[in-house]
Amino acid sequence: MRFATKQSGNLQVGKQLFFNQQRLACSKCQSINGQGGQVGPDLRGFADQYNREEAIRSILTPSQRLANGFTPVILATVEGTVLTGLIRSETDQLLELINANGQINRIPKNTIDEKLNSQKSTMPDGLVDQLSAQEFTDLVTYIMSLKGSPASTP
Repeated sequence: MRFATKQSGNLQVGKQLFFNQQRLACSKCQSINGQGGQVGPDLRGFADQYNREEAIRSILTPSQRLANGFTPVILATVEGTVLTGLIRSETDQLLELINANGQINRIPKNTIDEKLNSQKSTMPDGLVDQLSAQEFTDLVTYIMSLKGSPASTP
């Protein structure tokens, strides 16, 4: 954390890390200007709202503060299945839940036994533990380059 706070990083290396599906796979869940996954919020404009320290904190401790509209739920069905994810849509009869892998589960509401809000982010803790201090700094530098309004999602 201290290194990434005080050092500058390589924006292009950070972008490669963000979109690399074999390493971090950030883009599997997060999108930037509509490109990427739909599990987390679109990060376009992140740097307009938050400072570098908040970016670092958000990556290292993702459950400390959940973005509005991105509070995961835990569902238990009458059959004993437990599902965790974000509510993508909900009607009187059906609830669509998107999990951390981007898979959508359609659950008939009459099969839901219990529904609880989770305090745990869908972004896993320790995601960046495999990175060197410089690579982490590069990733933070890329995220801090994200300015402007997010693309509207379909």
